[in-house]
Amino acid sequence: MYINFWYPVALSEEVKADEPLRVEILSLKFVAFRDADGAAHVLSDTCVHRGGSLGKGWVKDGSVICPRRSACCGTFRGSISTSPRSSSSD
Repeated sequence: MYINFWYPVALSEEVKADEPLRVEILSLKFVAFRDADGAAHVLSDTCVHRGGSLGKGWVKDGSVICPRRSACCGTFRGSISTSPRSSSSD
């Protein structure tokens, strides 16, 4: 797979804001979803923390929630933006 190239992953109507869409391109697994503004995003299907499948999770507030630990993966870099241990007092 060439980096920084455009690859079609799904039809626009297949990418939803309420659930991630699992896709496979050239034997690599990805997840596609829409943020709160309706913009489409694609991340690796693998959670950066414990390797869980983000495609088995859900979308909340425009980010994918990992089903293994209920942590939020940000829409732009795939970084963990919230943790189950996060609290407003942190």
